[in-house]
Parts: sequence; structure tokens; C-alpha cells
Amino acid sequence: MPKEIALCLNLEQFWKTWNRNPVDTPPPADQDQEQIIWTAHPSQITNIGVYLGCLLVCAAMVAAYLLTPQPRPRYLLICFGVIMGVALIVFLARWLKTNARTYQVTSERVKVSEGVFNRKTDELELYRVRDYKVTEPFWLRLFGLGNLVVSSMDVSSPSLEIRAIRDPNGRREELRKYVELCRDKKRVRVTEFES
Repeated sequence: MPKEIALCLNLEQFWKTWNRNPVDTPPPADQDQEQIIWTAHPSQITNIGVYLGCLLVCAAMVAAYLLTPQPRPRYLLICFGVIMGVALIVFLARWLKTNARTYQVTSERVKVSEGVFNRKTDELELYRVRDYKVTEPFWLRLFGLGNLVVSSMDVSSPSLEIRAIRDPNGRREELRKYVELCRDKKRVRVTEFES
């Protein structure tokens, strides 16, 4: 085997064992790719009051219909039907609005998308996150839910609330880990000044 080929093979083996990339070689694609960490929707439990109200209105309309003596006037049936229809529309609209809100945490940012027909997406870069706070109101704790409040240095959204998600403490820890990784990657440090 010629010396040049042997030298090339040794250099190639050296680079592999040393685990370094030459300056001109970009890092492997999997390190640069943004990865989805978790995706969540707010719980429908947040709408329990609206749902119970709509159910109560529908039950009252059915009871009123059954208690109305025979022969029932036609306009009364139309009124009962319209009121029940409005209650059903309110129920479905609230369900759709809550279900259409999506929280997505990736390895580089937090995305909040909302809207059924017109979609709006807000993004918060992870390296801009300043602080996180978990709030667990009693009625959400009954169902194992909580809110994750993220404070940031972003001018457009200084505070972001991720509402009614499962395991808020675990999600906060995951978010914290990726915030630190993103800061290290971008070489950013957050400093606080006292006034």
C-alpha cells in the first residue's frame, strides 16, 4: 500500500476517533434541526361553567316543553328550539375555540397558535425566556392541571401563559432544560439588575 493512502486512512481514522469536525464541515443535521419537545391543548375543564350553563338551558327548555299543556302553540316550539340552538352553538363555539388553541414547545421556541378560521401564531424564542412560574388553582388541581407562566425579555410578549395543561411542573422542568441548552448554544446570558 502506498504511503500517501496509508497516511490518508490514518488521518481519516484520527478525525473519527478525535470526534472533531473540521472548520469547513457543518455540524451534523440532527443537531441543527428544531425538534418538537411537547405539544398540548388547554383542557376543556376550563369551560365547565359554560358547558353546564348550556346544559342547564337545554334541560330547562325540554322541561318547559314537557310542562306546556296540549295543544302547544307553534311559536312556543320555535322559541324553545331557537333557545336550545343558541345554547348548542355557544357550547360548540367554546369547545372549538379551546380545542383550536395549541401550545408547542420546540428545542428553540415556544409557539402558541389559536383561531378556528383565522389562525394566529405567537412565538417566543427560548433564549429570551427570563423566568417560569407554575400556578395551580384549586379547581384545576382537582383534575391534575395547572398553568405555566413564562416571563421573557421579548417586547411583543413579555409574559406568556400556557393554561390548563397536564403535569405543569414536569413541563416547566423540560422547558427549563431546553432554555439552558438554547442559551448555551447561542451564548446568551441573562443578567438581572436591581434598582
